[in-house]
Amino acid sequence: MIAPYDLKVRRFVERSLAVGSKDRETLSAEAERRLALQIPDEEKIPLSNFVLRNDGTEAYLQLQVESVWRSLLEEAMKTTDH
Repeated sequence: MIAPYDLKVRRFVERSLAVGSKDRETLSAEAERRLALQIPDEEKIPLSNFVLRNDGTEAYLQLQVESVWRSLLEEAMKTTDH
C-alpha cells in the first residue's frame, strides 16, 4: 500500500497520540525518521505485483482489495487446472 508522505506522517502522529505518546512535533520527527529508513514507494512500485493506494476512502481501499483478491483467485484457479 502506498500513500502520500504527509498522510503517512499524519497517520503515524494520530495513532501515537491516541495511545498517549509524546507531543505532535516529536511524533512528526519520529515518523519522518522512520520513513527515511524505508525504501521509497517510487522504488517499491516497479517491484510489486499489486499496488494499493491508501490515500482515499475506506470504501475505495476495499474496492482495490477486492480487485486484487479476484485477480489472485483467478491466478490460483489457472494453476490448479493443470
